[in-house]
Amino acid sequence: YIKCEALMSPGELKFFRVLEAAVGDTFRVFSKVRLADIVQPVKTGDRRAWYSAFGVIKSKHADFVVCDPETMEFRLVVELDDKSDERNVRSERDQKVDEILAQANIPVLHIPAKASYSVEDIQRKIFGDPAASA
Repeated sequence: YIKCEALMSPGELKFFRVLEAAVGDTFRVFSKVRLADIVQPVKTGDRRAWYSAFGVIKSKHADFVVCDPETMEFRLVVELDDKSDERNVRSERDQKVDEILAQANIPVLHIPAKASYSVEDIQRKIFGDPAASA
């Protein structure tokens, strides 16, 4: 084995820094979290069905997971969508992950990858538009 260069690509790191600034002290942000650490199959007594459902999530991960800083409860999953997400196989993967997270009542926010991000824009996407509620 050899050490990987870094946990995040330069593009992911750029977005991560903006996401952290956008949530401030309200939330904690974690990256590359296994889906199996966020959700688990419902136990029905059918072990085969459980292992089959677990097989769907065991090797997938969420780009960023936003948690309550006190309880570490999941508040939001943020997926950074780059050009690879436009490929048919990748979009099917994203749709399946979205369905799984929806079943578990965990919101998902998809952000298109780009050269730069606005903290205020990300805050609006996460917290809503404060001017709209005034």
